[in-house]
Amino acid sequence: MEWDTDAELDVAVIDLNWPDHAEQRLVSAFFQTPNKKFETLHLKYLKDGTIKEGINTHGITIPSFDPIERSEWKLNSTDAWDLFLQSPDVVSHKPKFFECSTLMLMKKEIGDKEKTLVWQLSLADCEYTVSILYFIDASSGEFWGVEKH
Repeated sequence: MEWDTDAELDVAVIDLNWPDHAEQRLVSAFFQTPNKKFETLHLKYLKDGTIKEGINTHGITIPSFDPIERSEWKLNSTDAWDLFLQSPDVVSHKPKFFECSTLMLMKKEIGDKEKTLVWQLSLADCEYTVSILYFIDASSGEFWGVEKH
């Protein structure tokens, strides 16, 4: 699919354990471009080895974004997962909170810190009664804290 040659990575998502997910998605990537103010390109890598692609159309202009550059992170997803599992708070959760979890690479402002590339671990039961978000700096490995929703 040809979409836009200026497209840049905005967010990457890894599904850690989604047993009944219809698509059996492993990884998703979202791309944006300044040339298409109302669209996002969404690529999904599925468990069967296929790639699905699609255009998400938005009703409002997408705000300007700060694209993710490969040089910005030193920790890959495995490194981030290992660091999260070293946190007593993360591993204290019951297994049901790992049923529909994701690991996301994204830029985020947390507290008084400026927007930085982080790995976000989202723990949630599949009923989505509660979601707990943990953050690690994707470059330094510094634990940035937790948000509960």
